[in-house]
Amino acid sequence: MSNAERDAIVAEARAHRAAWVARGIHHYRVRVSVGCFCPWPSNPLVLEVRDGKAVALLDTLGRNAGPLREPWSGQTIEAAFDNVEQSARRVDMLTVRYDACVGYVAETRGTGKVGLPDNWFWSKATNLVALSH
Repeated sequence: MSNAERDAIVAEARAHRAAWVARGIHHYRVRVSVGCFCPWPSNPLVLEVRDGKAVALLDTLGRNAGPLREPWSGQTIEAAFDNVEQSARRVDMLTVRYDACVGYVAETRGTGKVGLPDNWFWSKATNLVALSH
């Protein structure tokens, strides 16, 4: 990626983050899945977030999925914006897709260093549901 492409990704992320913050959604559930060259499980789970902090992990039917744990626990909407900005500055390839209605980071795909094996990653966030206080 060129510096201009990196700057454009960061600027877009900042604009979407500002819109997200303006919506005032502080409590929510979001279905997340992640994958990479590493042996992380890529099955989706639902992350419950209160005031920007992960508080519970649920299966896709809404049942307790055990204690908070990686890779899901770090996938808050707020952290996703941070990850986009950080990745834009350090990886060779990055694509980002934003949710069309609310504007949060819905999907990222990237490659740390083109030409090296086993250094790709992806994440998805879908089905955001705002929760009442």
